[in-house]
This record gives sequence, C-alpha cells and structure tokens, in this order.
Amino acid sequence: MPTLTDPARAIEVRQQLARREAELRSLLDACTLGAMQDADEREVGDFKDMAVAEVQATVDEAQAAHVVAELQRLQAARGRLDEGSYGFCEECGDEIDPRRLAALPTTTHCASCQEWLERRAARTH
Repeated sequence: MPTLTDPARAIEVRQQLARREAELRSLLDACTLGAMQDADEREVGDFKDMAVAEVQATVDEAQAAHVVAELQRLQAARGRLDEGSYGFCEECGDEIDPRRLAALPTTTHCASCQEWLERRAARTH
C-alpha cells in the first residue's frame, strides 16, 4: 500500500476525510432539525409521553455530541496531514499500519500503543 509521502495517497486520504465530514455534517443537521421540530410539536401529554420525549432528547444530545467529537477528530487529522505527521503514532512515533488508517482514518496511535493506553486507562478506573 502506498505511503502518505505518495501525493496520490495523501489526496485519497483527504477525500476520505472530506466524505466522512460531509456525512457527519448532514447527520448533525438532521439531529438539530429533528430537535427543533420536536420542540415545536411538543404538546402537553401524559407523563409517559413526557418521559419518552425526554429520553429521545437525551439520545439526540448524545448522538450530536458524538458527531461533534468525530468532526473534531477529522479536523485534527486534516491538520496532521497538512503538517506531515499524519500516519505516525503520537506515542511512539512509528508509522501506523496503513490497514489501521484505512479502517480508522482519524486514529493517532498504532495498534500496540492504543492497546497499551486502553490497558492503562482500565487500571485507573
């Protein structure tokens, strides 16, 4: 698989990031529109209706927060592409396996370091 020093591969990664960003922005727009419509359509109902509406609002907020976080990771990945550090582990500095980058284009760690970080986090919780 070509490395990111290959201009064609860098363009391909930029396009992949741009496509995912467009998908996420569309999803975020839909979440926002749905929340506005729900607020406009909300009628006084029984407690069950209010509970369902509250749960749905919580789910919508969580989904929107997840989308915003992923958008931030995409922007950071684009910044790493611009500065030439994309594809290198932030922990050890080694090149991240291209297959891992293909599956997780916003990843900042190689598989070994990611596993180590997750084990460390699990021990602290």
